[in-house]
Amino acid sequence: MDAYLPYVDAFREFFSGDSRVLSEEERDKLKDAVREKVPLLMEFTERLMTSFGAKTQDPISDNVNIFEGIQLLIQLLAGMKPVVFIIDDLQWADEGSLRLFHYLSSHLSRNRVLILGISRSDRHDLQRDGQPSMFLEVLARMRREGVIEEIQLHEFNQEHCEYLIDHTLSRTLFADEFYKSIYHETKGNPFFVLETLKLLRDNEFIYLDDGVWKEKPGESKLEVPQRVEDVFVRRLSVLNEEERELLQVAAVQGYKFDASLLSQLMEMKKITLLKILQRIERELQILTSTDDGFLFDHPMLRDLLYDETLPVLRREYHQLIATELEKIYAPDYGAFTGDIAQHFRQGGDHLKAIPFLHQAGVRAFNISAYREASLFFKDFLDSVEKSGKPMPDSISISDLYFKIGISHEEGGRYEEGLDAYDKLFHISKDQEDPRGQIDAGTRIGRIHGKMGQWEKSLAYYEECIRIAEENEVPNMLCRIHNDIGVIHFQRGDFDEATKYFEQTLREALDSENAEFDWAHALTNLGIIANIRGEHGAALESYKQAISIYERIGNRAQDVARGYHNIGMTLMDMQDWSESIIAFERCLKLADEAEDNQLRAMTLLNMGKTHVKQKNIAEAKKFTEKALKFFKRTGDVLNEAESYHVFGLIEAEKGNFPSSERFLKESIRINEDKRYQEGLAENYVSYGDVCRGRGDTDRAREHYQKALEIFTEIELSGRAEELSKMMGKLPKVKKRGKRLAEVQEA
Repeated sequence: MDAYLPYVDAFREFFSGDSRVLSEEERDKLKDAVREKVPLLMEFTERLMTSFGAKTQDPISDNVNIFEGIQLLIQLLAGMKPVVFIIDDLQWADEGSLRLFHYLSSHLSRNRVLILGISRSDRHDLQRDGQPSMFLEVLARMRREGVIEEIQLHEFNQEHCEYLIDHTLSRTLFADEFYKSIYHETKGNPFFVLETLKLLRDNEFIYLDDGVWKEKPGESKLEVPQRVEDVFVRRLSVLNEEERELLQVAAVQGYKFDASLLSQLMEMKKITLLKILQRIERELQILTSTDDGFLFDHPMLRDLLYDETLPVLRREYHQLIATELEKIYAPDYGAFTGDIAQHFRQGGDHLKAIPFLHQAGVRAFNISAYREASLFFKDFLDSVEKSGKPMPDSISISDLYFKIGISHEEGGRYEEGLDAYDKLFHISKDQEDPRGQIDAGTRIGRIHGKMGQWEKSLAYYEECIRIAEENEVPNMLCRIHNDIGVIHFQRGDFDEATKYFEQTLREALDSENAEFDWAHALTNLGIIANIRGEHGAALESYKQAISIYERIGNRAQDVARGYHNIGMTLMDMQDWSESIIAFERCLKLADEAEDNQLRAMTLLNMGKTHVKQKNIAEAKKFTEKALKFFKRTGDVLNEAESYHVFGLIEAEKGNFPSSERFLKESIRINEDKRYQEGLAENYVSYGDVCRGRGDTDRAREHYQKALEIFTEIELSGRAEELSKMMGKLPKVKKRGKRLAEVQEA
């Protein structure tokens, strides 16, 4: 499905009839505001075909935020009239549309806007390739944030079924047994009730007698659909040969189709075609007409018709459709680029598909629809291979793999991201482009760091330093040194990390991006200060960094990380309420920046905070969400820290055996990855659990292991604190690994 397609459809339907809703003055005001404040939507509305006028020739800016643009458009409308925004079949929406649904729900609460999302709850509709769909993840997140109110629609009871039957058919005269049979066979599913009534009517089991619906006497067997598919198969079974062929061709166009294009493909007069489509819509309920075309009543209807068409015939129709769309929307194609690309590709003309697939991928990338972008780029490379021709000279292979890498990395698909960046590294080497090598190498190092593969990460960074020095590449060393500092920090070597961060500060003075690099280094030094117990210095560093990011502008992600780290420091100061406030500000900004990694880390730290406050249910909820993300992305260190927090949760519940199992797993991972601070904090928590069970000897044994590690990595504050506690063995204050969000260049 195209990125943001449900919103495109909603706006298209509204604007195609906006003369009936908005006055001429309001339409002009809206056009002027969109042109001035969100020019992106002028181009975005190509697919809408609205009253905004001609297409813009300007490309989409790389920095534009499509979410903010659509939010502003809805706010402008809401300032004129109350707005109800309805998206049906939300469970099938694309990834970008779901993120936008979440974003709008969070940012339009103070406007005259009601957003309604309608979804099915059948487990088959809530899965993709055997896995839970992203819709479930977004829904759970919105529940947690309190930005959604759910209305569960349950099956009807018999009284409801009787009401539905009587009001659907107006005047009825049925026996009680008829109503009971309908209710029993349909199990109260209103969709099946209505479909059964249609079937009974078509088979003349029920009939109209002097304006009253009656049942045929002597009939007893009801044919009731068992699955939704059965309903649609029955609907299609009444089509004649001409109608079926027509709809098969329409299905090749897509879920939505254009009657003018269909009439050309069928070599049929448009008026004749429209009459046939009108009959199909009115009598068979297979289609729904809109102001600008038709759509199938349900996506499954389209799929059934498409699948029953011979593959060779489908390819021919795809080719014809692509050719016609190319003629219609030339020369810039705009939002129809992806449609044209896929029709050429599915039609087997890979050579023609190549430029369209690339352009569609770039468009999706520029509006942050990373999943769709990666799929377009994948199809692009596949079509290049199948065409047997070299990649067009107009397409930069370096830029291509750079965008592919980012698309995978932003989606948490690290292995695919590494593969793309590795290709980019070698391409840049062959092209004698040292800056390109460094860009690719640092991104590879960063992903290896996220995956806990320290040695591989450092090897790539050291190679980047060598390339930068040998080729005298300006403004690169400070960022590479900052990233190396991050890796040493993650390994628990704070002295080495400090050395690289301070080096970054010195080198940033001569950098074209001095403020940016300076803010990163300040943030990272603040994190280390906090770990060493210098909380005041840490907070001051974070605030300075946030001030710089806000002055630079367009740095929501970095500002979010600043608030994340402030929340961490406030946790260590045991200021729980202020800590939660900081984390909540971070979550809001992380959503705007679409930083899923930061979101997960913040959720985990909120889980820790709630453990400290003994809010066990909240702690478990936040930690489960974080763990799910870390497992999916292969972030093993944060996965280990999630187990650590679960150990704390189970200990608070008094379930000590379960607590020990979680802590042992966390210790195992930290040992394997040689993350010393995380290992030490786990031993402290393990000692706490043993003390809670009355096993002082084992508690002392684990505390001693932690003390040795704290001493080795020179965390003198923690070592002194633990040593005093061991000497007195009072009630121990449990500690968790400080999961800080360090700043990468």
